[in-house]
Amino acid sequence: MSSLKAFNCGASIVAYIKDGHHYGMTCAWAMMIDFDQIAMLLGGQAKTSNNLEVGMKVGVSSLASDQADVSSSFGRGHSDAIDKFALAPMEIKGNIALVKGAKVKMECTVTRIEEFAGKDKLVFLHVDSFEQDDSKEFLYGYDPAAY
Repeated sequence: MSSLKAFNCGASIVAYIKDGHHYGMTCAWAMMIDFDQIAMLLGGQAKTSNNLEVGMKVGVSSLASDQADVSSSFGRGHSDAIDKFALAPMEIKGNIALVKGAKVKMECTVTRIEEFAGKDKLVFLHVDSFEQDDSKEFLYGYDPAAY
């Protein structure tokens, strides 16, 4: 297995299925903390972050430069009101959901969740496996079209 390469401050989608419900959101604050560990700062108001639990399997898709529309779509509304999986082509692997065509698709396990600034959640994930498309560029995280 090759090593996960660093991803930039782009737009990543965290998505999973829990109790038959689809959860997904865009995260612009994700970073590698080791070759097999990442951290994501998720909004405390989000249904997706509030339904995470340590030990859960989730998908993290670091989007490609041509997927600003996916980022923007997943960033609007809440997962209890919108089926976010209907907004983009998805790959489902058990409870893990990944965005097709993403630059990097990671199957992860939630290892720790910390409250951050009294409302948000800093989520630590172990990268169990990944696929990386070196022919694609990352979606630039500061592109207004991504949000």
